[in-house]
Amino acid sequence: LHGPRIRRTHPSPLPLFPLDRIYWDRDLQAVGFHVHRSRLARVASDHLPVVARLRVPVAHQAHA
Repeated sequence: LHGPRIRRTHPSPLPLFPLDRIYWDRDLQAVGFHVHRSRLARVASDHLPVVARLRVPVAHQAHA
């Protein structure tokens, strides 16, 4: 995730820094993303999880 989509993820109790990224192949399309901000996520790690939804084009789905 880049540009205006960068979200602060570290440290998890009070995120100040956008340290975490998701990289994907150009053949895929990013259709959504968010930072998971539950209490359990804050306890489990010093980084908050970044979640992305990616779309696989129909032509690529047939080959999967």
